[in-house]
Amino acid sequence: MSNKAFGMILELLKDAFEHARIPSTVHDAKKVIRKLGLTYKKIDTCPDDCMLYQGNDQELTKCKWCGTSRWKHKTKKKSRVRIKMVVKKNGKPQAAKILRYFPFIPRLQRLYMSSKTAVNMLWYKRGPNSDGMYRHPRDVEAWKSFDKRYPDFSGDLCSVRLTLASDGFNPFENMSSICPWFLSRAIGYGKKDPRQQTAVQDESPWKKRIIFFELSYWENNGLRHNLDVMHIEKNVCDNIIFTILNEKGQCKLSGLKSHDCHILMKYLLPISLRNALPAPVSSVLADLSSFFRQLCSKSIDPQQLPLLQDHMVHTLCHMKMIFPPSFFTVIVHLIVHLVEEVRLGVPVYYRWMYPIERYLDNVESRINRPMRVDDRPCDLMPDERATMYREVGKAVEAASFYTLTPTEKFQAHRHILVNCPAVKKFLECIWANTTSGRGIKQDSLGHTLVNFSHPIHTGAREDDESYILVSETLLVYYMDDAVDQEWSVVVHVNPRDMFDIDEDIGQCCFELPPN
Repeated sequence: MSNKAFGMILELLKDAFEHARIPSTVHDAKKVIRKLGLTYKKIDTCPDDCMLYQGNDQELTKCKWCGTSRWKHKTKKKSRVRIKMVVKKNGKPQAAKILRYFPFIPRLQRLYMSSKTAVNMLWYKRGPNSDGMYRHPRDVEAWKSFDKRYPDFSGDLCSVRLTLASDGFNPFENMSSICPWFLSRAIGYGKKDPRQQTAVQDESPWKKRIIFFELSYWENNGLRHNLDVMHIEKNVCDNIIFTILNEKGQCKLSGLKSHDCHILMKYLLPISLRNALPAPVSSVLADLSSFFRQLCSKSIDPQQLPLLQDHMVHTLCHMKMIFPPSFFTVIVHLIVHLVEEVRLGVPVYYRWMYPIERYLDNVESRINRPMRVDDRPCDLMPDERATMYREVGKAVEAASFYTLTPTEKFQAHRHILVNCPAVKKFLECIWANTTSGRGIKQDSLGHTLVNFSHPIHTGAREDDESYILVSETLLVYYMDDAVDQEWSVVVHVNPRDMFDIDEDIGQCCFELPPN
């Protein structure tokens, strides 16, 4: 957007909101942003991304690795010979490529400027943990040992601990010799680095020490790198599917996303294969599914981690008795180390790549694939899927509003629950008979099955009650049994955005140092 267009938007906002303090010009708006720490720094770069022109290289005019000019060029007009001239603006040469660097520290400081975000930033200091469960990085060994060794850092309320995540990282275009699940070497700039072309082919890429080891505290960091459970789980799921279907990488289920494989491994795969494979195979796959389900829990009992590690080792041994040697790639063997990383680091949902990839995909979509806004008028009325209550009639006069008393609200709520057909299907339950073997059973793999073909509390008797309180329910869904159509497998799930935090600390008051 040009400065002129942005200035016109500011004028429109000032006319619409007369009492609001809205900047008049783009320059005034930048002043406000600058005070909030939202500025950025321009750094000239090589057009081929070989280097940054900063520090001792700030005065160079061409790349010291590939020789490409730093400046933007144009062909001189009305010249018999094509002469490339440096493009200048106000007498200064213009860089061919510019990196816009957003300083990180001011953005961290800005999080403490608001009372709401400051409470979230400082929660780990005052948040309770009475039962000793692993829910947050502050509960695990690496965090605690670091606090003991560096009391000055841990005693500062404004201290911040950072992690580095990278997606699609491919140094020197030689991914075949570098394991992408480790970030344990320095980041190289450029498509190909002339300094490393021979070294990458002839020497091991692990001989270069990562720059993080120059940090004074790095040797005492308990968890220096992280195994990404998202990619490991997806590769294990792909190996299982391709082995069972006897395919070589492409099959009917190819193209599954990482989260699709996550759901398959945790819930669907052992249930769908329970009657399709021999008992030893389905049993070991159920054990593997149980391992990932416990590993990815949002709260983990540290006393159960040794048992979970033994469970994984025995499961992997049983798999080696069943599956062919080609199944056991490097990624499959990395499963053994996942429990130890939970003990040292943090529960898995803090460390896997799902939020990183979703954020980067959102950024890429907004920058490279911006969606067009359809501003054409829509004459379609909202259907039953969009709203629970259909719109009947239309208003002919000015509407009037009034506030209901608590008693009136309770009466209106009760009236809707009792008399509205649209609500009935959301509240009324179908009760399976769980008091006898006719309505509930458990298979050899530990799955619970219920039978809805003979329901109870149907309303045929006067004392039948077909409703249930929400506080007495658990979130489940049912998968139909492929062999016995009358039975359904019960699958317990947890909402993605629900976390079992010990208790809410509310609006805590923290005394921050003046600096």
